[in-house]
Amino acid sequence: MSRIPTVVTLLRSPERAAIAALDAAAAITRTALLAAHPQLQSEPTGDPLDRSVRRLMRRLDSLLAALDAYVRIDDVWEPSDRTPF
Repeated sequence: MSRIPTVVTLLRSPERAAIAALDAAAAITRTALLAAHPQLQSEPTGDPLDRSVRRLMRRLDSLLAALDAYVRIDDVWEPSDRTPF
């Protein structure tokens, strides 16, 4: 999972605050779904709720991977959190 950006980064790149909030919300949602649906650890049951939750988990995993990639690429492209004011 991506790390929460530093204050300097947030001041210079306010979109990183939105990325950090989205990352945290997706991680919390994923954790809550895993806690509420322990059957996710076993084979799919095939019922509609199970299929829906598994689809949502795949989408959350994709979102988290995309957010991590964005943060890594943004850090390489503009490492503004490493430079002081």
